[in-house]
Amino acid sequence: MQMFIIFLHMPPSIHPTTSKLLDWSRLRTELLWAYEGPPLRPHYHVLENKDTVICWMMLKGSAVVHSQSCGSIQLATGQWLFLPPDKTSHDFSDDASIISLRVVVHWPDGQPLYNHNQWILFEHADYPQLQKLSRRMIHQAQQIVRKSPDPEIEMTRLAGVTCHLTDYLALENATLRWVDYYDRIMQKLGIKRNTIEPMDLRVSTCLRHIEQLPANRKFNETQLAKSQGLSASQLNRIVIQATGNTLKAYADNLRFNDASKQLITTNIPLKELAYLLGFKQQSHFASWFKKRTGLSPKNYRQMQQQKPQHAEMIKALKSW
Repeated sequence: MQMFIIFLHMPPSIHPTTSKLLDWSRLRTELLWAYEGPPLRPHYHVLENKDTVICWMMLKGSAVVHSQSCGSIQLATGQWLFLPPDKTSHDFSDDASIISLRVVVHWPDGQPLYNHNQWILFEHADYPQLQKLSRRMIHQAQQIVRKSPDPEIEMTRLAGVTCHLTDYLALENATLRWVDYYDRIMQKLGIKRNTIEPMDLRVSTCLRHIEQLPANRKFNETQLAKSQGLSASQLNRIVIQATGNTLKAYADNLRFNDASKQLITTNIPLKELAYLLGFKQQSHFASWFKKRTGLSPKNYRQMQQQKPQHAEMIKALKSW
């Protein structure tokens, strides 16, 4: 079966949705992966379920891509393709050269800004600025990675790279400009934007406070409630109504997400990671993490970082 979603002519744009400034400040944007050149995995046949924006621009050559829910599609030179989360395989031509991006653009609850449950394919000529902004992101990422002691590995783990504030701000600015243009494209293509659920301003304020805390997510519940003119029990009541969790449970979920990300994207020692997450003993961290995943932090890291596809990418980068 072959299914093609191709936007050859621009449909009328829909009126963009608006949200409170406080709500927009909770949108998470982060560049995880960016490069230009030959595909690192030209032939890949494994089901991937990704909750991030993954897109390619075909600079040269062609590709055939498959998805469980969307069938198959062909990508030709001069086209952009945004992939659905359940891509199962892809095969690039021998002469292929691409821009490849993986970007986090979602709300704190994990909901993406746009659902990519279909192939989104369009011509580079329709949105030439996207290539320019993508290359700017790649350039800023390369500026950071080149200063790393092991740039080949860091190219696959951008989140774990150490950098100066100036470099971080330059990459952040490039990423935000890309996300803004990505949003405009999705709007022009008539794709519905997901917005955060409207909630009590007091709840939004408290959740944003917790989201911006360091990885240990420590906060004074009584003082936070007082800042909103409430008691701790009153605040928790309206937070549960809005999110289904208490403030502490919400913070603990974020702490687990931080732990998982650090284990996958960095080589930080487990003892140091336990300290950053607010655990007095590494054993306490291990027990807490195992209750959630069934794996120790060490085994979880080994399972994620030693996947065959990761080794293939490192090997390909070193051969450039």
